[in-house]
Amino acid sequence: MKNLKAASHKQLVIQYAIEVRANPDWAVIANAYFAEIVTRLQERDQYKAQWENCVSDINAAQSEMKSLRRQLTHKVSKIRRLENPKTPLCDTDAMPFGKYKGTLMEDVPASYLFWLWTHADVKDSRVSEYIRQNLDCLKEEYPDGEW
Repeated sequence: MKNLKAASHKQLVIQYAIEVRANPDWAVIANAYFAEIVTRLQERDQYKAQWENCVSDINAAQSEMKSLRRQLTHKVSKIRRLENPKTPLCDTDAMPFGKYKGTLMEDVPASYLFWLWTHADVKDSRVSEYIRQNLDCLKEEYPDGEW
């Protein structure tokens, strides 16, 4: 028999059609080709299911890690504030007030920080100091505003 492992499914079907027309006694070989095709399709389905399970597990783990990171960052931020309430905010600190309260400062949209900078008396001087320290980055992220 020819090398079935090297042939694709399409090649196996074509080869079967040619051999059956050439010699009807090849029914045994034809059955072997079809059995090989069925086996390969079943293996493919098993690998596909395993792959999808792995991708799902990876996505769940990434989501869990992101959640744990945020929780840990928030707790570290609270500890830093308790130790020294005048500590300036950094990217991994939580926004202390407003629409994005609890969100990491690095995740607060630049457009919102621009609005705070230009329209509101910032309640927390640490936020205004954070904006002042990051003006160059914020200008790049939100070029529409006149900082």
